[in-house]
Amino acid sequence: MRSALFLNRELESRLDGVVDAIKNGFIEKGYEFKLVRSLHDCEDCDIIIYECPQGWAVPDFTVSGKVFVYTTTIRTEEGQHTPLDYVNPKILEHASGLTGILTAGCNEEALSVYRKAGLAVVNMLGNIPLDESQYYVKGMERDLSSIFIGNAYHKADQFKKFIVPFSREVECLFITPPGNEEVVNMAEGEKRFLSLNASSVNELFNRSKLVPVIHWPGQPELNPRLITAVGSGALPISDNKALVKQFYDGLISCSDDPSEWISMAKKYLSDEGERRTLVKKLREICVQRYSNVALVEKLESVR
Repeated sequence: MRSALFLNRELESRLDGVVDAIKNGFIEKGYEFKLVRSLHDCEDCDIIIYECPQGWAVPDFTVSGKVFVYTTTIRTEEGQHTPLDYVNPKILEHASGLTGILTAGCNEEALSVYRKAGLAVVNMLGNIPLDESQYYVKGMERDLSSIFIGNAYHKADQFKKFIVPFSREVECLFITPPGNEEVVNMAEGEKRFLSLNASSVNELFNRSKLVPVIHWPGQPELNPRLITAVGSGALPISDNKALVKQFYDGLISCSDDPSEWISMAKKYLSDEGERRTLVKKLREICVQRYSNVALVEKLESVR
């Protein structure tokens, strides 16, 4: 069996973590996997994923394998996301040569349009499937109370509302990409700041007990930290309760009240047994439903 991920050259570096996760899922399921940039290289593949942000063109696929367009959200120069109810007409134009779409960022209204065009819809929760080869070192000592990972340039209000007061009450290490020092500034000069590469971040996930998670306003898909944190064995505490409660059988600790965040954090930090029990349940769900292997199985099941 063979599979391929067809990448747009300009976007390859942006998708490193996703590429590795998808690749490892196919390999775990016994596929030969390759990255390609031409239609010719896809001809011998059983499953092809074509990476295509909203609004980009779709080539004519004349191959025997299943073709899924991986439709992603993009940000404007002002840092705002494109509307997630946007439907790419170029995908619809080529629907007869496609099997379906792979998505994490379209809302149900947009997905219904793709379904009416005869396309299967496979959701990739959080825009990155759990890759167990990258996260979770069993038995590693969890010597960090909590870590916040990410930037805040499009989540400034949520950061100030949730993370700043949380960090005053709960020991919290900030990890953010280079150039995002505004995270530290919004945390009023706290000196718990690191800028690290991905492998170092994964290691810290495995050492942390809690991971606070925020979403940008109106975000209709889960923050990927709700995949990677759970996959690493850490317990997330999240905002956007209406969205988050739809997943993980409603077991994730979430609230839209910052004071409840602090109460939940103190509860789970003081009760090691209860935190471990909840994380175990969440992680079992994550591996079963939201992992890279589960993703490949979903793609295989589409007829």
